[in-house]
This record gives sequence, C-alpha cells and structure tokens, in this order.
Amino acid sequence: MGTHKFFENNFYKKPLWLNILYSILLLFLCIFVFDMCLNKITKFGKEQKVIDVVGLPINQAILNLEGAQFSYEIYDSIFNGSMNAISVIKQDPLGGETVKTGRKILLTVNRLVPPKVKMPSLIGFSLESAQLYLKNLSLNIKSITYRNDPSYNIILDVYYQNKSILENTEIKGGAALDLIVGNGYRNIDVDVPNLIGLNLLAGIETLKKLNLKLGTITSQSFIVDTLNSYIIKQDPEPEIEILDSLGQKLKTQNKVKSFNAINVKISSNPFDQ
Repeated sequence: MGTHKFFENNFYKKPLWLNILYSILLLFLCIFVFDMCLNKITKFGKEQKVIDVVGLPINQAILNLEGAQFSYEIYDSIFNGSMNAISVIKQDPLGGETVKTGRKILLTVNRLVPPKVKMPSLIGFSLESAQLYLKNLSLNIKSITYRNDPSYNIILDVYYQNKSILENTEIKGGAALDLIVGNGYRNIDVDVPNLIGLNLLAGIETLKKLNLKLGTITSQSFIVDTLNSYIIKQDPEPEIEILDSLGQKLKTQNKVKSFNAINVKISSNPFDQ
C-alpha cells in the first residue's frame, strides 16, 4: 500500500471536525510563515530618517548613505554654476523625511563640464524677467549698471567679458554677465534751470525736457491767463551761495534730483518781483 493511499485512508477515517481543525491550523501556519517572510522582505515596521547629502561631493554622499544602510541611484545630472562640480544638487526623498530602512535614495549630481548655452536676446526685457530667464539657463549676473534712458528697469545691453554679447553667441553655463539697464532718469542730479522771465507754458516745457516737475503755483495778483503769465520767482533757485576755502561767498549751479518739483510765483507783469 502506497504512502499516499495510507494517508488518504487515515485522513478520511478521522472524524470530520478533526480534519477541519487540522485544515484551520495548517491555514494559520501558512499565513504566519507568509507574514514573517513578507515583513522580512518589506522591512515592515522598520523606519529611519533620511540623511541629508545635498551639497556633498558624490563620493562622500555615497559613503554616508551606505553607512546609514540606504541604497542609492544617480538619477540625473544637471548643471548649477553656484555649486561645486560632481556634488549632489538634489535628493529624493529629502533629508529629514522618515522612510523604510534601506530605501533607495535618488540623487541628482552637478555636471563636471558646464554645457554650452546660446545667449538669448534680452534687449527690451524687464530686469526681473531677465534675471529669471538667466537663472533658468544657469547663467549668472555679475553686475547691474544703470544708464540714463527713458525706460526704467529695462535691459538696454548685455556684456560678457567686457564686450557687448550678440544673440545666439555660445557661452559656458555658469558664465557671469553684466546687465546694462535703463534708469528712467530716476535719481539723477539735474541742474536747476533759470525760469525767471519765462511765461508759465515755456517754463513747463523747460522742466519737462529736464525731467523735472512743476510744483505749487502762487500769484502776485489776480491772473486772467495763467499759462501766458510770467514766472517772477522760483524755489529752488538756479544758483546757490557757498563758501570757498577763504570764507568768500561764491555762487554755484544748484542741482536737484530728477523728477523733483520746482515751485514758482507768477504775475501778469514780467518785471514784478
């Protein structure tokens, strides 16, 4: 009689309830073994905080990760001119996050050789837009120089290595550029013009050409035609007195900042004082 036949005969000879009990115990045993194996494979319940390796040279980052029992993968390489070559720029998960023990950490590494970048045309861009654009291209800004121009905070020119750079010129990523920006004639010293004797309309035109404004208007007497009245006094005056090294009084040209206001007093008679 074979073993299989013997087991089968004995199994069916036992009471039904005992067979059911054996089956339940066998099922629980299988579940228990499976659960233990699964926990071991997935490291269920075992967690740890991810160490931060951003900014470290890749060799040091790998040593730190392996020492903390993390696996790793170099997922990508990009260029960032503000960080050292072959250093970790990003990691996923981030340092400080809690993950399962042995979790794989994806690393993004800074390239050793910066890529070539075609210089975009920035003329006419706002300063803010140009800064964002250059950052996305991994180009740096060395300096910002303001030039007298009606436009305000608008790019007038871009210099690279002290020369104006043309659109589509290839330069290395991380290169430093000098931006020439319009100042809108703001915060510029302007000679105070002499308005005395001009009619008000001519005075307004004179101020406008110098990027100055007309301030308060007072009158000597009742004025019928304001624009054709004459300016007899102004504040500030076109000249001021200063003392020289010997204490002598000297008159010199008065200056104000652009867009400042000049207050005037008008009269219908140009010879009124």
